[in-house]
Amino acid sequence: MIRSIGTSEINIIGHSLGGHLAIDLLSRDLEYRIPKLTIFGTPPLKSPLDMSAFNPHPAMAHAYAGALTDTVINELAEVFGSSDFASMIRRADPQARVGIGADLAGGNTLDEVALLEDFKGQLAVLHGAEDPLVNLDYIESLELELWQDQVHVIVGAGHSPQYEQPERFNELIMKFMS
Repeated sequence: MIRSIGTSEINIIGHSLGGHLAIDLLSRDLEYRIPKLTIFGTPPLKSPLDMSAFNPHPAMAHAYAGALTDTVINELAEVFGSSDFASMIRRADPQARVGIGADLAGGNTLDEVALLEDFKGQLAVLHGAEDPLVNLDYIESLELELWQDQVHVIVGAGHSPQYEQPERFNELIMKFMS
């Protein structure tokens, strides 16, 4: 897909697990350069895993479970920031959740902090001020080179600021990308 666009550079934006996948790209031998990376709802993980990256929340027990009841799916969707997430959770492969949980529990994670410390592009970290899952203090304790030297906290948003405060979210993305 990227090859068909005919570019040698691509900016990446990743939310939650998508942010972890975006960071993973930095560990790969790519045919393109990543000049700008934006993550939100994503605490960069250390290896070994430091669980202080996450706020203690009952929903986390279900995030890596196989089969989920409709009640749990709806609760997770609300924690993620929108009931719109329920249909996405239903479509997700339950074994993928189980596999991710097993990798986390088994310590099979990349040192995302080290990858970001070595990143030669610009990094923007956005954070919903009311995110019930991601620990802002943990992110701010990392010694990463951040766009404008700060984590950009979006007031009135939780785990999914793109849904909860789309105007402010888009404003920050456009400012960073320009």
